[in-house]
Amino acid sequence: MDDLAQVDAAEFQRQGWALIKGGLISASELETLRSAVQKVVAAEARLASQSAADLEGAGSDEDQRQTGVRVEGQDKRYLMQFRIPETGFDIRLEYPEVMPIVRKYAALARHLLGEDVRILYDHVLIKPPAKDGTRPTMWHQDLTYLPVDRRGLLVVWTPLYDVPEEAGCMRYIPRSHRLGPLGKLPMAQDYQLTDLLRPTDFEIIGNPVGVPLKAGECAIHDGLTLHGAFPNVSDEPRIAWSIAIGPASMLRAASKWAIDRLNHLDLKELEPLNHPSLIAD
Repeated sequence: MDDLAQVDAAEFQRQGWALIKGGLISASELETLRSAVQKVVAAEARLASQSAADLEGAGSDEDQRQTGVRVEGQDKRYLMQFRIPETGFDIRLEYPEVMPIVRKYAALARHLLGEDVRILYDHVLIKPPAKDGTRPTMWHQDLTYLPVDRRGLLVVWTPLYDVPEEAGCMRYIPRSHRLGPLGKLPMAQDYQLTDLLRPTDFEIIGNPVGVPLKAGECAIHDGLTLHGAFPNVSDEPRIAWSIAIGPASMLRAASKWAIDRLNHLDLKELEPLNHPSLIAD
């Protein structure tokens, strides 16, 4: 695929993230993805409306009525960063018309990893606008939320509409993947890089980079790269689609997945992730 030539695999390995200018998907593929995600968002609205009616008599607070999600304590602050609609996981399985896009991203992952890959999950991410309450997405690493035995996780992030800085664009810490796993971070709390890293770590990493994107463009990062996002101070929600891809050599470790669907696929400890729903082709 000629489009992959713009992504230098060696430079990606050095920096831990890359911007794909112009994106990999066509205008028609973007519209296909938008159509699928709009169905997810519409379904969420229906669920939220029903949940609001159900919770009304229970005396639930306004936060629960607005989101349609039962949240406790600090989880409310978590949802101010982003939320994933209840039907927003693995839309490629519900809407097979998205699979040509998945295959393009799988080809990108093969190009960067040098081996075959598995699609671990995809999901829709909605960052609320200022009027609904917003905050920065705190620095975190995606790999630490998955029970797998090795590095190599890649995450491709695609906005469905333009995302300038004020809409909550992504931020990456170059070379932070070299620090190794930092653990599951308390994202509902406020913290700074200085709270996470040792003084000598700053000799390794680069300065944070904000990455505004046009609709259909994408950024890709290593599963150990620290990343976050600015708050969405615009008037509209920021809507994006993210897909996580791992090397086919990756094995399941002894733990539960943060993505509940994967807990029901009979994936055995320290065996390859070969369930049909995880294969791109």
